[in-house]
This record gives sequence, structure tokens and C-alpha cells, in this order.
Amino acid sequence: MTAQAHEILILEGNKTSMACYPPLPENDPRITRSPEYSICSACWRGYIGTWEIKQGRLFLIGLSGNYRLSEGASIFAEWFSGEINVPEGDVLDYVHGGFATVYEREQHITIKNGIVVTTSMTDNRPSSPDASKIKKFVESRGITSLLHFTKVANVPGILTHGLLGRQTIASRDLKSQVNDQYRYDNAADAVCASVSFPNYKMFFSLQQKSLDEDWAVLRLNPKILWEIPCAHCISNAASNKVTSIPIEERMRLNALEAMFEDIPPNIKRVNLGIPDEYTTDPQAEILILSSVDPDYIININVNSKNKINDMATMQRLFQPYIENFKFLHDESLFTYRKDYEHWKRDQLSSDDTCIDFEDIFDI
Repeated sequence: MTAQAHEILILEGNKTSMACYPPLPENDPRITRSPEYSICSACWRGYIGTWEIKQGRLFLIGLSGNYRLSEGASIFAEWFSGEINVPEGDVLDYVHGGFATVYEREQHITIKNGIVVTTSMTDNRPSSPDASKIKKFVESRGITSLLHFTKVANVPGILTHGLLGRQTIASRDLKSQVNDQYRYDNAADAVCASVSFPNYKMFFSLQQKSLDEDWAVLRLNPKILWEIPCAHCISNAASNKVTSIPIEERMRLNALEAMFEDIPPNIKRVNLGIPDEYTTDPQAEILILSSVDPDYIININVNSKNKINDMATMQRLFQPYIENFKFLHDESLFTYRKDYEHWKRDQLSSDDTCIDFEDIFDI
């Protein structure tokens, strides 16, 4: 079979396509056959449907080809239950048949009686050529998680849609509160994470700028490092010493290994006293170069109860998700690493962010 034409989809206000076609409702008087009936090999069904997902509901809003939809009519697709596939990005493998062509990413939207039940994202881009070696390295160092911090208000969206890059969020017209207005890491659609412990320098700087905000730290499965394309950054991903390294090089095993090595001339891990699973530089980052499905989330951590500003709002936001995700109070993720003394201002390069920890922590 020839590769088939996609259906048109308006997804929360943005025009895209579906590599599938839900059936049309039977015997609906608003749907009529066109007087000029024809079939082509690229569209054996004989029509192109235009669908819309709006506020979590699927509608048929238009038809072209051998069928027509009455003007001004839209039909809630209560007859349809199944999964629709929304391709994103470039074609990786063109398949001359059906809807089998492979794209960089695929959003899978499960529908039940016309209502969106779940969404997930599949990344079809090849992972690092060092994937198996990266897996072994992660296991050898005892790395059990990646960490991503965000404002509590963002958590429901993350648990519904996954961790998405800024450009993807904008393209889907989703709502999100960003940590930083500017992205100087040259990876605007990447998701930032730390290995084993949050980047406390940045985290506490953000908390000090938003004292009334509550924050959450998401613990992520480390298999992200070998299952999803990632760039490994030995320091802050926006620093000159990191951005000067081509991102392709930062995706290799040696870049990940470098995050755990001594830093010349005077930073030695033996003097820092940190565990094997911690990066040498507390600002070292992972840039996750594709969306992260909610299945990768191990748990969601918030501060101790006495340090939460608005517990009622937090409980309201988290309540719909408590059956599927684990929520914990973990004060240890909201403090600093024990080697903070080694990272005073005079040890940091000019393009690193500096914080006076003695003022913040009353040391």
C-alpha cells in the first residue's frame, strides 16, 4: 500500500496532523457524500478529515474528498475510543506504505468515548552510540536518579504531558512557568537535570528570587541517560567552557565520564568527600534533548511541611495524581552539598553563577 495521507488535527489551537484516521460516525445526517466520487492510492479511504482536540475532547470539524460535513457543524467524537498518533519533527525513515513512516517523535493520545485519557511521547531518534557503555558506567557509579526542580504550579502539567522543552511547550500552547527567561545553553528545547543531587547553586538562587513560591524536585529514572538523547555538561550548561564544546561531542560516554573527574588545577574529588554518584562540579548538568514521558518519574519531592508556603494549593494541585505517582517530603533536596566550602567565589570561573551561601543558610 502507498503511504497514506494524514488526517488534519487542531491540537489545542495548533495545526498538526494524525498518522491514523478515526472512523466516521455511522448514519450521521451532518455527513454527506460528495457528488464527485474518486479514489487515489495515497488516500484509499477517499477523504481527509479535520479533527480538533479542545479542552481534552475530540471533535470532527471538517471533511474533504468524497464526504462533506455540514457548514458550521462540529461533532463530538463520542463514538471513538482508541489511540491517535501525532508525528513531530523530521522524517527518520520513509516507509512507502500506510502510516508506517517514522518521525523524530510521536505523541500518542489515548481517547475513550471522545475524551482524552492519557498522552505520552515516543522519541524515535537514535540514542547515543555509547548507550550500552553509558548504562554500564551509570550502574558502576551507583547513580540511581536524575533530578529536575520546578515550581509546584508546573507539576500537574508535567505529570500529564511529561517534561517538555520550552519550544515544545509553546508549540502545543501549554502553560508553564519558566525558571529563567533566557536560555544561554544553545538548547532551547532541552530539559535540564542534575545527576544524583540538584544544582543547589542555581536552585537556591531561584528560590531566593521567588520567596513566596513553592518548589518541587522530580526524581527521574537514570535510564534516561541511555534511552533518550542527552548532552553531558561538566559545569553549568550555559557557561562558555561548556557551550564551546559541540553538542554532538557532549553526547558521548567520555563527556559523561568527565563530569566525575578531577578539575584542574586544584579541584580533586578526594578532597571534596562526595559520593561516587555525585558529579564533581555541583553545577554539572544533563541536557535531555527530547521530551521525557511521565513514566520516567520516580517520585515528586517537596520541602518539609513547615517550610511550604501554600499547603492547600499544593494539595489541590497534586490530588488528581496521588494514585499514580509518589509524593514525598524530602528536605535534603532543598539544601546544599556538603562540599560547598570548596566552591567559594574565588574558585569559580567568571561565567559561573556565584551565591553567598553563608547568607542563605545562616552558616
